[in-house]
Amino acid sequence: MMEFNKTQTCPHCSYEVDDSQAHWEEDEQTIECESCGTEYIVKAVYEFKGFQTERYCTECEVWEDECFCEGESFK
Repeated sequence: MMEFNKTQTCPHCSYEVDDSQAHWEEDEQTIECESCGTEYIVKAVYEFKGFQTERYCTECEVWEDECFCEGESFK
């Protein structure tokens, strides 16, 4: 099983990039390390956790978690 780093870290010198400067895109990118100047490839990997679904109230015209209507007026 492949192990993933929780931070963007240079594999050559272990220089850790600040989260605000890290590359968060899912596409593969070539990065030049600010510390040692060596290039490496980085790709953010995300885990799909599922779908969150919610009904829409036709009476007050808001989403279910914001609705305070007494009836069941959901689409």
